Amino acid sequence: MAVMGLATLGILGVSGLGVSALSNSDSRQDGLASRLATKFGLNKDEVSKEMQSYHEEEHQKHQDEMKTKLSEALQKKVDDGTITAQQKTAIENKLEEKRKAREAEREADKNSSSRPTRDEMKAKMDAEKAEMDAWLKEQGINLDLKDVLPAPHQGDHSPRDMKEGGDD
Repeated sequence: MAVMGLATLGILGVSGLGVSALSNSDSRQDGLASRLATKFGLNKDEVSKEMQSYHEEEHQKHQDEMKTKLSEALQKKVDDGTITAQQKTAIENKLEEKRKAREAEREADKNSSSRPTRDEMKAKMDAEKAEMDAWLKEQGINLDLKDVLPAPHQGDHSPRDMKEGGDD
């Protein structure tokens, strides 16, 4: 159940953990921008702006890859008769709607000084999983999304990649 919740949050782009990590990432990025600017005699604001732009481009690229993987996995379910093409589209639309809501929430949380606890984040993930399961049932879709959602955050820094050399 927890795996499903994490997978759902992964495909949607932002989890509660991600919101907390963003604030830490912002301060690290600001520190790195200052360091690079000082070391190479650059304007800190320009370095920071370029780093932010790069981060946003990479985030969008990751989102696009996740959407493609999801669409391909759902298409296999259509091809094997597990779901219909209309159900595939409905799932994609619902997940996109939830992703956009999380993005908006993330933007709103950027200026917040309070951060949710792990228990609060887990409760939110559990609630979102239950909501998604209920929506699937209402739509007559008999599908466990963990079977089609790409694993979140797979890539160059996962322990599996490091063991295997990271050259995927």
